[in-house]
Amino acid sequence: MKIKFICILLFVLSIYGLVKAQFKVDRYSINPKIGVYFGEYEGLIAGGEFNVTRKKYIYSFDYFRTFQIMSNERFNQMDLMIGKFIGEEIFRFQFQGGLGTFSGVNKSNEKFFTIGIPLKLGFKLIPAKFFSIGVDLQAHLNSKQSICMAMFSIEFGKLRN
Repeated sequence: MKIKFICILLFVLSIYGLVKAQFKVDRYSINPKIGVYFGEYEGLIAGGEFNVTRKKYIYSFDYFRTFQIMSNERFNQMDLMIGKFIGEEIFRFQFQGGLGTFSGVNKSNEKFFTIGIPLKLGFKLIPAKFFSIGVDLQAHLNSKQSICMAMFSIEFGKLRN
């Protein structure tokens, strides 16, 4: 629980300048996602992101939870990421990396918690200024249970100028 508080605190401190209006926020969005994950087992994953962009940089806070049908294995993932994006109008490609927490119950029914490195590649189609659809490929590298995810995303917010 202390690590979750520290991650949230770091995120708030990282965007403190945005809140104090020391530099202009270009775009912001909420991005729900659903997909599949691959690790020792496969399963479903759902969650979302909050994104803020400034010039060509994107800052994200995300939370995901996995669901298993054939196993009691389940994971929670919470990350802070920073990266860049290419494209402005109709298409956008983004790549990010950061630091995050990874916790849950493994196949032996043991609880665990670890810190990891999330990496993400995303492709978005932006048909309107406030809406996009896309595909994200994300990995969470850690010492307990590294996983890869493929997710469908819908994004709402200020996406284009």
